[in-house]
Amino acid sequence: MDRRKLLLAAASTLLALLVAEGALRGPFRPELADARGTDWQVQTRAMHARLHVPDPGLVYVPRPDATAEAPHGTVRHNRLGLRGGPLLPRGDRARIVVMGDSIVWGDLLDEPDTLSAQLGSMLPGAQVINAGVTGYSTVQERGWYRRRVRDLAADVVVVVYCLNDMLTYSNPYQLYAGPQARRALLAERAWLDAEAPLRNETVSRQWLYERRAGGGQLLAAVRHAWRWNRLFTLPGGYVDEFLLAARDPQRASATREALVGLGHDIRADGAEAVLVISPALYWWHRYQWDEIHELVREAGEDGGFEVIDPLREAWTGTDPTPLRFPGDNVHYTPEGIRALASVMAAKLRDRPRP
Repeated sequence: MDRRKLLLAAASTLLALLVAEGALRGPFRPELADARGTDWQVQTRAMHARLHVPDPGLVYVPRPDATAEAPHGTVRHNRLGLRGGPLLPRGDRARIVVMGDSIVWGDLLDEPDTLSAQLGSMLPGAQVINAGVTGYSTVQERGWYRRRVRDLAADVVVVVYCLNDMLTYSNPYQLYAGPQARRALLAERAWLDAEAPLRNETVSRQWLYERRAGGGQLLAAVRHAWRWNRLFTLPGGYVDEFLLAARDPQRASATREALVGLGHDIRADGAEAVLVISPALYWWHRYQWDEIHELVREAGEDGGFEVIDPLREAWTGTDPTPLRFPGDNVHYTPEGIRALASVMAAKLRDRPRP
């Protein structure tokens, strides 16, 4: 009898493991392992080769009148190198220009789902222009403002700050970087790996690699959980690449200088300056990145920006999962973009006419 019970327990355990293994291969498989595999990377690289050109000052800039096929559809730049159609005569409408990186440009989004398009639909009395450049840091954005955006004679310039803007996360950068820029990128990667070899970025990447490789998915999940446990129990507490950059005096100073200078440039050109702090899109119940928000807010206010922090002003206590692409803590889904645009529109309504 005891032997039968033992065999039954062993069989039940084996069945549970097989069910778990099947589940992990199915609905719980890593969200981006398939969507961002080799084919996606090749197509994305080809897209940026058509949409950008090298630039000695900014590493790369958008190519005017460019069209490319992206993983999510056809992407177009107008004659100014801005995503979207041609600029319309402004008439008596306020002109709002939105600057930023891939969040603004619209990585993974069709044109109607981009932030500027959604914001324009919520502000029918304004002309909203997408001046985002995928992958740009805050320092590059200030240069882009001086190069292109100030000529648009905006009434309001909105700068969307992403938490990775102190680092180099850019497919076009890797494509167009010259020797000096490439050395800087490699030095940044080496610095991150030396300071925190175990961090959010590396843990998530390893999880995707193991899932793509096949093999025991249950064992991969156990290893993933063990890494996360280590990450949160390391001496000094949780750290990731965003926090490392913000705590680095040189990077924080460069970002602060760029934000303050950009705000002064915008206001000197007679436009209102608005800064939106886009949060990390997970763990809102125990948010880890408040210190970055404070750093950016302080720099923005010193530059004369009106600062909007959607997480603290509208999203406290909510769940970020519906707003983001699975496995991506930066980019918004169309639903997430609408939520972000809604917060911005509430602040931008009833702006003075030009």
